[in-house]
Amino acid sequence: MVLAEDSAPNVSTATKAANLKQFFYADGKPVFADKALFQKAIGMTYPNVRDEILQKKLIIITDDNMATEFKKSGHHP
Repeated sequence: MVLAEDSAPNVSTATKAANLKQFFYADGKPVFADKALFQKAIGMTYPNVRDEILQKKLIIITDDNMATEFKKSGHHP
């Protein structure tokens, strides 16, 4: 799972539990029917890696640097 926020995520255990209880398979079985898996999922923490990513000086993807996709789409200037 990826959380994208401007600040470190702060999701309470109760909120995670309530959200995870809403996931069901097509046959109606809860995704987190296994209690150990459910406890593991609600106990997970989400590290804040924003500063680490910014330090890598990754290229920001924009329309200007997407030439290969632009050409494949058939739209030419």
